[in-house]
Amino acid sequence: MNENQAGAGSDGKPRTQPTRWWRTLAGLAAIVAAVAVTSSLSSPPAVRGDGGAGHVFSVERAMSHVRQIARAPHPTGSAANAKVRDYLVAQLRASGLQVEVQRELSTGQGSFAWVENVVGVLPATGASAGKPRDAVLLMSHYDSIPWAPGAADAGAGVATVLEAARVAAGSDRGARKRDLIVLLSDGEEMGAFGARAFFDRHALASRVATVFNFEARGSSGPVLMFQSGPGSAPLLRSLHGAAPVANSYSDEIYKRMPNFTDFNVSLERGLPGLNFAFIEGYSDYHSPTDTPDHLAPATLQHMGDQATGAMRAALSASSVAPAAGAEPAYMNLTGKAFFQYPRWLDQAALALATLLLIVAAWRGRRSEPAGMLATARGALAVLAAIAVSVSVVLSVSAFVREDFWPGAMQRAVSAHQLEWFLAWTLLAGGVLVAILGAARDGLRWWWALALALLAALPMLRAGSVFIPGLVAAALVAGLLYKPLTETALLRGGEALLLVLAWVLALALPGAANILVWPLLALAVVRVIAVLRGSAAPAWSSFALAMPVVVVGGVILGELAMRLDQALGVSVPVIGAVPVLLLCVLCMQAWLAHGAARVGAALALSGLVAAVALVFVNPFDTRHPLPSSVFVLNDRVQGVDCLASIDATDDAWKRSVLGDAARALPNNLYAPEVWRETRCRPLGERAAAIGAPATTRIRVLGVEPQGELRRMRLALTAQAGHDVLDLYLPKGVDARSASVQNRSIHAPTAEGFEQWPVRIRGFAVPAGELELTLDIGPGPLPDALLAVTIDHGLPAGLALPARPAGLMAQTHPYSDARVGVARIALEAAPAGPSP
Repeated sequence: MNENQAGAGSDGKPRTQPTRWWRTLAGLAAIVAAVAVTSSLSSPPAVRGDGGAGHVFSVERAMSHVRQIARAPHPTGSAANAKVRDYLVAQLRASGLQVEVQRELSTGQGSFAWVENVVGVLPATGASAGKPRDAVLLMSHYDSIPWAPGAADAGAGVATVLEAARVAAGSDRGARKRDLIVLLSDGEEMGAFGARAFFDRHALASRVATVFNFEARGSSGPVLMFQSGPGSAPLLRSLHGAAPVANSYSDEIYKRMPNFTDFNVSLERGLPGLNFAFIEGYSDYHSPTDTPDHLAPATLQHMGDQATGAMRAALSASSVAPAAGAEPAYMNLTGKAFFQYPRWLDQAALALATLLLIVAAWRGRRSEPAGMLATARGALAVLAAIAVSVSVVLSVSAFVREDFWPGAMQRAVSAHQLEWFLAWTLLAGGVLVAILGAARDGLRWWWALALALLAALPMLRAGSVFIPGLVAAALVAGLLYKPLTETALLRGGEALLLVLAWVLALALPGAANILVWPLLALAVVRVIAVLRGSAAPAWSSFALAMPVVVVGGVILGELAMRLDQALGVSVPVIGAVPVLLLCVLCMQAWLAHGAARVGAALALSGLVAAVALVFVNPFDTRHPLPSSVFVLNDRVQGVDCLASIDATDDAWKRSVLGDAARALPNNLYAPEVWRETRCRPLGERAAAIGAPATTRIRVLGVEPQGELRRMRLALTAQAGHDVLDLYLPKGVDARSASVQNRSIHAPTAEGFEQWPVRIRGFAVPAGELELTLDIGPGPLPDALLAVTIDHGLPAGLALPARPAGLMAQTHPYSDARVGVARIALEAAPAGPSP
């Protein structure tokens, strides 16, 4: 029985007793409570002391490693990185591993880098030592981004590997049935160059059977196992007991994203393995604030627990060969319970849920009638309402953030990421509740107009009306102009979720469990309600919905938090989408008279909160405002200046640039930078910092190669450079390239209009290197545009220190010396006369 029907009156007609708004508030409060409890229970485990034991992971030892590693930024090729390398070598040797440094020229797509990997081996006991495809590899990268100390990314991963290796070395020798290999890679931040060098060229690579990689994209929170290799089912089982936070949906999502870690290199070789990372505290990711003081010890403890557990299980297993058969599905509940099962079970559970919902609808067709057309209209209306809610958030966020800390928006949002998530969730959820609550009486024209305005017009500030929002609002108005019964809305919501679940089960099977098990709970509850009949008291339908709220809140609530932590800074609505699905799933708990007003109040609260956040200064000593300058020596335009591309202004930068700063006519150093470059001539400071190093390029020869011509060049650098970009002139058809006879495939089209194709080198040493270009029909180059980046301002440049509320900008030009030069190709010297 619908709660709105309360028997019959004296005239024999149904008597309607309007449900008060408390029902909606209580239902939504239950959803919020379920999500909040899930968030609280998903925290990493507490830090434990090791009691002096040498066979357990010690967070104290790990933190001491982090403090040594993250003393300062240490990008590949820097002196600081060499100090970190030497420290790692010493620590692994002290633990009893055989250690070497792999120095290698590694190549990628249109790029190359000189890297220095630290490789250690702890041999197995007995005859298993040295067996091919039988070793366990622990991997993390020790280089940092040029402007960040790298305590979390990936100092925490490196410290975890060091501690795990020490634990393995101190364990019972009989427990090590296979070799343990440690790879502390270099050059990951620039494109996984170190991992490629190891797997492509190191002799130990052929012995690797299983890979565990440790990464970071924040500074706190639980450590997620977010990606697995093929045949990794036995490895997943090893995580039991380590409070894993692992869901197969994250694997499905991540492999469709452009992100790349060292683990992807092992995936390309078909190796099983697990990839771990933590993502809370995004404001510290790739930031000068990525320091040991900001790394949460509990997070390091959680990473260590999972690393040592998985490593021990793999070292002692009878076999680490990839498991045969289909990949499993897996999920955790609040980080306290971990389940792994065959994926067909999701489809079986979904089929059962579908059957139960059909049976419940058939059995209840008399007491709660809803025809096929009404159910279909309800499903389309719920879908359109979700689309309108999403559109409102996208449109409003574009409005309030268009001029919100330009150039530093992501840093600003990440400083208050939880508050932004709550604001957008309130706004989106409120709009959904208001629409579906109003649908019972028919959506009035003023509702439709308000939705259209919110979903489409705010984006005008960003340049155009949001057409999808306008279309969604029109669909809602058309579908809900006539009243829709509560039963039709409930059945329509169920039908929509079933369709979405089947799409996931068939297209993204690893992600199906986010809807399958909540839907099964809903189906069981619906059958129980129908069997109890219409004589049940009105409050019982609310109580009966609570199991659905709990199951849905645990699964979809955690998904909402993880999506927002990973992507919410750049995609504001991403965390709200699972909450909207949760509201649809639990509609029975809150759909009542008064829902439209409660929803409108929630939406208004979210809107006010979002606007208020714009006026809250997000920057302080904990979250400093990015501010930078760099030295630009542009020989093409004849410019030597102190420059900045920041869109924000501050007193420190004004004092450094002064009133003499002018806009640079052309940007020839960074094609990805679209903002104006402001320059202040160096003047007398030019002599203090010295002239930039020069580079020469000689043509060694041009040889025909079928329809191609192979052009060999010798590049001589007066000094080494952290980054060297070589741009080819427009019209040159470069098909492929190589450096020192190693292919870098096709150069990338990431240049300027007149210099469109780029070859990029990292940690390029002084001296000569050979560059070969395979060029198709058309002109040969007569010059290259060279752009060099050397991290750190020149020693002779004396600038005032930044105040506590400022930090270096988070881009490669911040606090660097940038050189631009057009280098004419010199003809090869003539050989002796015959």
